[in-house]
Order: sequence, then C-alpha cells, then structure tokens
Amino acid sequence: MQQATIDFTAQGVQARVSLGSKVRNLYRSVNKWLDSDSHFYSRIAEFEVTRRTAIRVNLVTVAIITLGLAAETHIEVALMAALSAAWLMYRMMLKSDDEKEGGSDD
Repeated sequence: MQQATIDFTAQGVQARVSLGSKVRNLYRSVNKWLDSDSHFYSRIAEFEVTRRTAIRVNLVTVAIITLGLAAETHIEVALMAALSAAWLMYRMMLKSDDEKEGGSDD
C-alpha cells in the first residue's frame, strides 16, 4: 500500500485574497497614478501639474463648451454643465488651498 504525501510549502499554498482587498488595492493604484506628475502639462505650465489636476482642467473646459452650445436650446443641459464646471473649479481651488496649508483633501 502506497501513501501519498502532500507538500504544503509557501510556494504551493496561495493565500485567498478577498474582493474588498482587491478593490482597495485598485483604488490605491488609481489614486497613485492620478497624483503622479503629468510631464506634458508640467512642461506647458512650467510648474508641476498632477494628472488629476490636468483631467479636472480639461473637464471644466468641456463643461464650459457644453454650456455655451446648449445655452439657448437645452437649458437643463446648460444648467448641469454650469454646475459641473463650478463643482470642478471648487474642488481644484480646495485642493490648491490645502496644498498651501500643507494638508490633503483627496
């Protein structure tokens, strides 16, 4: 009669990773990517610009263009675009104020 042995080494056993930890790791990696420098916008502005700030500036531009195009015909779309632009500018100003004081918002 033969007996089989099972080898339980660290390489053979894989730890179970929960969905929550995977989501947290993804959230952290996305935030790390957003908070890294955007070399293109940093060269244009001649000061350090993060990807998050560059994305917000471009979204404000899109919202203002949408506001201008929809102002006469679709007032609901124009109001939503104006509110979006205002909220994005508020977030950018809040972030810049926190950086001056040394704190962090996001």
